[in-house]
Amino acid sequence: MTLARNIARNVTVQLVGRAVGTVFGLLTIAVLTRYLGTFGYGEFTTATSYLQFVGVLVDFGLTLTVVQMLSEPGADEERILGNMVSLRIVTAAAVFVAAPLIALAIPWSGLVHRAIAVGTLSFMFLSLHQIFVGLFQRTLRMELSALAEVLGRGALLAATVAVAAMDGGLVMVMIALGAGNLVMVAISLYFARRLRPFRLRFEAAVLRVIFRRSWPIALSIICNLIYLRGDLIILSLVRSTEEVGLYGAAYKPLDVITVLPIMFMGLVLPLMVAAWARADRDRVVRLLQRATDMVSLMAFPVIAGGIVLSTPAMRFLAGEEFAGSGPLLALLTVAAGCVFFGSLFGHAIVAIGRQRTMLWVYAGDALVSLALYLIFIPRFGAVAAAIITILSELVIAVGAGAIVARATGFRARLSAPAKALAAATLMGGAVAAIDGAHVLIRMAVGAAVYGALIVAFGALSREDLRALLTRRAV
Repeated sequence: MTLARNIARNVTVQLVGRAVGTVFGLLTIAVLTRYLGTFGYGEFTTATSYLQFVGVLVDFGLTLTVVQMLSEPGADEERILGNMVSLRIVTAAAVFVAAPLIALAIPWSGLVHRAIAVGTLSFMFLSLHQIFVGLFQRTLRMELSALAEVLGRGALLAATVAVAAMDGGLVMVMIALGAGNLVMVAISLYFARRLRPFRLRFEAAVLRVIFRRSWPIALSIICNLIYLRGDLIILSLVRSTEEVGLYGAAYKPLDVITVLPIMFMGLVLPLMVAAWARADRDRVVRLLQRATDMVSLMAFPVIAGGIVLSTPAMRFLAGEEFAGSGPLLALLTVAAGCVFFGSLFGHAIVAIGRQRTMLWVYAGDALVSLALYLIFIPRFGAVAAAIITILSELVIAVGAGAIVARATGFRARLSAPAKALAAATLMGGAVAAIDGAHVLIRMAVGAAVYGALIVAFGALSREDLRALLTRRAV
């Protein structure tokens, strides 16, 4: 099987897996929002946002670093993986033990504090799974990761339904979350050991290399975290729990959607790393152009569809009590579009080793965003948080794109992105015109219209389709 065919197979398998996992994830959200209501879901959002914040600190850039190190010519995969997993276990245990104690200093309710304490194990499992995802990306075996995630999400859905049926409350919901993540990490560990047998190692020389590679990524991710999760933390301290619930519910579909560019770029990243290591700049530029075209095809319909369908989608997904999440989702879909391009160029930054340069962009954006959150969220609430998130993500996408362009000489050809934008705009108009139809029918019509238009406009030509099945794709 050629490399490009292998990539195409991985993308297809991931899309199928992601589709199934998305259905499980959305069903879980539907159960949780209807069971907990806006107040209870606000407490759930507060607890999980804090733990996600801690989880990113634990990652310390290791997920991207493992892909980078394993992708280099002559890499000793067994040693690298053994040290990476060992490091993750130790750091995750230390940080997540401290996390509930630190949270006690924050004036949340006792129930939120108990949920945080119980939820730490869940996020420890998730942090370990992410290391194995790096291995699956490097070996182009993402179908293994997809299977682990699907089974984990299925277990979470089953556990959540059981908790709701028993009226177990928020703490039991967090236990259900842990059960789902435990299933996922157990399966990914099994596949990882079959793919690359390894043992736990602590080797100072390897750990020093890991820290040297990861700390710029870690600082960048921490800065990202400030503007990605800082809004929810601040919102939970200065606004009502119900408003936090509405904002958290609007965020959930975005958490699902923005996995798409990360998934796609996770497959492209090893190829970019290898090409850059060989000083094959032309190949890097070709990869960037292909990635720009594909990300544009994904991002623009998300924005157009999200703006038109946000309120009916939230009513359908979370129930009438969460209709107020609709306008917030409309804003956040614009931010999601920026995330697509930020993910594209953010992965390219790692591939070409410009993390330290990008760190200044991340740091500046984080500081400005935090200041804006503190100024405007107390007065304007979730709407201000969503608007500032758009601006933050736009700055990251533009900043990363500029650094990549300067380092590689990449100048994007905008023909395919322009056609994708036109198709998405017309799709949005078509969906808006059938306002009385059920949201699922409108989504189906939108997908059909968009698919037909990108083919009619030549945004995805026959040559592009053939290229996906030949070496010319890379």
